[in-house]
Amino acid sequence: MSDHHNRFCLDGRRALVTGGSQGIGAGIARGLAEAGADLVLVARSEERLTHTAHQLRETGRRIDTVPFDLFQTKEAGSLMERIVDEFGSLDILVNVAGTTRRAPAEQVALDDWVKVRCPLGRWGHPGDLAGAAVFLAPPAFDFITGQMIYVDGGWLARF
Repeated sequence: MSDHHNRFCLDGRRALVTGGSQGIGAGIARGLAEAGADLVLVARSEERLTHTAHQLRETGRRIDTVPFDLFQTKEAGSLMERIVDEFGSLDILVNVAGTTRRAPAEQVALDDWVKVRCPLGRWGHPGDLAGAAVFLAPPAFDFITGQMIYVDGGWLARF
Protein backbone atom coordinates (compact mmCIF):
# COMPACT_ATOMS: atom_id res chain seq x y z
CA MET A 1 0.00 0.00 0.00
CA SER A 2 1.14 3.52 -0.67
CA ASP A 3 1.95 5.93 2.14
CA HIS A 4 -1.01 8.01 1.00
CA HIS A 5 -3.40 5.09 1.52
CA ASN A 6 -1.88 4.27 4.93
CA ARG A 7 -2.54 7.80 6.16
CA PHE A 8 -6.27 7.29 5.56
CA CYS A 9 -6.50 3.67 6.71
CA LEU A 10 -7.79 2.70 10.15
CA ASP A 11 -6.34 -0.83 10.08
CA GLY A 12 -4.59 -1.57 13.37
CA ARG A 13 -6.15 1.43 15.13
CA ARG A 14 -8.38 1.01 18.19
CA ALA A 15 -11.37 3.25 18.83
CA LEU A 16 -13.36 3.75 22.01
CA VAL A 17 -16.99 4.69 21.32
CA THR A 18 -19.11 5.71 24.30
CA GLY A 19 -22.81 5.25 23.71
CA GLY A 20 -21.84 2.68 21.09
CA SER A 21 -24.65 0.20 21.69
CA GLN A 22 -27.37 1.90 19.64
CA GLY A 23 -28.38 4.90 17.57
CA ILE A 24 -25.72 7.42 16.60
CA GLY A 25 -22.99 5.65 18.57
CA ALA A 26 -23.65 2.32 16.86
CA GLY A 27 -23.74 4.07 13.48
CA ILE A 28 -20.36 5.70 14.07
CA ALA A 29 -18.96 2.43 15.43
CA ARG A 30 -20.04 0.64 12.25
CA GLY A 31 -18.37 3.28 10.09
CA LEU A 32 -15.11 3.01 12.02
CA ALA A 33 -15.16 -0.81 11.90
CA GLU A 34 -15.86 -0.82 8.17
CA ALA A 35 -12.89 1.54 7.74
CA GLY A 36 -10.68 -0.99 9.57
CA ALA A 37 -10.69 0.05 13.24
CA ASP A 38 -11.03 -2.36 16.14
CA LEU A 39 -13.52 -1.13 18.73
CA VAL A 40 -14.23 -0.89 22.43
CA LEU A 41 -17.90 -0.02 22.93
CA VAL A 42 -19.09 1.48 26.22
CA ALA A 43 -22.76 1.81 27.14
CA ARG A 44 -25.16 1.17 30.01
CA SER A 45 -27.01 -1.82 28.60
CA GLU A 46 -25.01 -5.04 28.48
CA GLU A 47 -27.77 -6.63 26.38
CA ARG A 48 -27.65 -3.90 23.72
CA LEU A 49 -23.83 -3.93 23.76
CA THR A 50 -23.83 -7.69 23.13
CA HIS A 51 -26.32 -7.33 20.28
CA THR A 52 -24.45 -4.48 18.60
CA ALA A 53 -21.05 -6.15 19.05
CA HIS A 54 -22.41 -9.31 17.42
CA GLN A 55 -23.57 -7.28 14.40
CA LEU A 56 -20.29 -5.36 14.15
CA ARG A 57 -18.16 -8.51 14.28
CA GLU A 58 -19.48 -9.22 10.77
CA THR A 59 -16.97 -6.58 9.64
CA GLY A 60 -14.14 -8.89 10.71
CA ARG A 61 -12.84 -6.39 13.27
CA ARG A 62 -12.21 -7.04 16.97
CA ILE A 63 -15.14 -5.66 18.97
CA ASP A 64 -14.89 -5.49 22.78
CA THR A 65 -17.59 -4.22 25.12
CA VAL A 66 -17.60 -2.57 28.54
CA PRO A 67 -20.98 -2.13 30.23
CA PHE A 68 -20.73 1.12 32.18
CA ASP A 69 -23.12 3.93 33.13
CA LEU A 70 -21.25 7.17 32.40
CA PHE A 71 -23.64 9.02 34.71
CA GLN A 72 -21.66 7.34 37.53
CA THR A 73 -19.15 10.17 37.37
CA LYS A 74 -17.25 9.18 40.52
CA GLU A 75 -16.28 5.87 38.89
CA ALA A 76 -15.72 7.23 35.38
CA GLY A 77 -12.10 8.18 36.08
CA SER A 78 -11.11 4.56 36.60
CA LEU A 79 -12.94 3.50 33.42
CA MET A 80 -10.14 4.61 31.07
CA GLU A 81 -7.48 2.90 33.17
CA ARG A 82 -9.54 -0.29 33.15
CA ILE A 83 -10.04 -0.13 29.38
CA VAL A 84 -6.35 0.50 28.62
CA ASP A 85 -5.26 -2.23 31.06
CA GLU A 86 -7.68 -4.73 29.59
CA PHE A 87 -7.62 -3.90 25.87
CA GLY A 88 -4.46 -1.89 25.25
CA SER A 89 -3.87 1.64 24.04
CA LEU A 90 -6.49 3.68 22.20
CA ASP A 91 -6.00 5.73 19.06
CA ILE A 92 -9.48 7.19 18.59
CA LEU A 93 -12.03 8.47 21.10
CA VAL A 94 -15.64 9.17 20.11
CA ASN A 95 -17.93 10.41 22.90
CA VAL A 96 -21.54 9.89 21.89
CA ALA A 97 -23.13 8.76 25.16
CA GLY A 98 -26.16 10.80 26.09
CA THR A 99 -29.86 10.73 26.61
CA THR A 100 -32.89 12.17 24.87
CA ARG A 101 -36.12 13.41 26.33
CA ARG A 102 -39.06 13.32 23.96
CA ALA A 103 -42.72 14.17 24.29
CA PRO A 104 -45.75 12.39 22.84
CA ALA A 105 -46.74 13.88 19.47
CA GLU A 106 -49.98 15.30 20.83
CA GLN A 107 -47.99 17.37 23.35
CA VAL A 108 -45.76 19.04 20.75
CA ALA A 109 -46.97 22.51 19.71
CA LEU A 110 -47.43 23.21 15.99
CA ASP A 111 -44.72 25.91 16.09
CA ASP A 112 -42.28 23.37 17.50
CA TRP A 113 -43.07 20.93 14.68
CA VAL A 114 -42.26 23.64 12.15
CA LYS A 115 -39.00 24.51 13.92
CA VAL A 116 -37.65 20.96 13.78
CA ARG A 117 -38.14 20.24 10.03
CA CYS A 118 -34.64 19.98 8.64
CA PRO A 119 -33.56 21.47 5.27
CA LEU A 120 -32.86 18.04 3.73
CA GLY A 121 -36.50 17.14 4.31
CA ARG A 122 -35.78 14.09 6.48
CA TRP A 123 -34.57 13.22 9.93
CA GLY A 124 -30.99 12.08 10.24
CA HIS A 125 -30.04 8.43 10.59
CA PRO A 126 -27.27 7.08 12.84
CA GLY A 127 -25.19 6.18 9.78
CA ASP A 128 -25.27 9.81 8.61
CA LEU A 129 -22.73 10.66 11.31
CA ALA A 130 -20.33 7.81 10.58
CA GLY A 131 -18.73 9.67 7.69
CA ALA A 132 -17.61 12.56 9.89
CA ALA A 133 -16.13 10.20 12.48
CA VAL A 134 -14.31 8.15 9.84
CA PHE A 135 -13.11 11.38 8.21
CA LEU A 136 -11.44 12.54 11.44
CA ALA A 137 -10.09 9.17 12.60
CA PRO A 138 -7.21 8.36 10.16
CA PRO A 139 -3.61 9.41 10.92
CA ALA A 140 -3.83 11.95 8.09
CA PHE A 141 -5.98 14.09 10.38
CA ASP A 142 -4.08 13.71 13.66
CA PHE A 143 -3.44 17.45 13.87
CA ILE A 144 -7.14 18.36 13.63
CA THR A 145 -8.38 18.66 17.19
CA GLY A 146 -11.05 20.60 19.04
CA GLN A 147 -13.05 21.35 15.91
CA MET A 148 -16.81 21.39 15.55
CA ILE A 149 -18.11 19.65 12.46
CA TYR A 150 -21.84 20.04 12.15
CA VAL A 151 -23.49 16.98 10.67
CA ASP A 152 -27.02 18.32 10.80
CA GLY A 153 -28.47 18.09 7.30
CA GLY A 154 -28.05 21.84 6.81
CA TRP A 155 -29.97 22.83 9.94
CA LEU A 156 -27.52 25.57 10.97
CA ALA A 157 -27.43 26.99 7.44
CA ARG A 158 -30.91 28.36 8.10
CA PHE A 159 -29.57 30.96 10.54
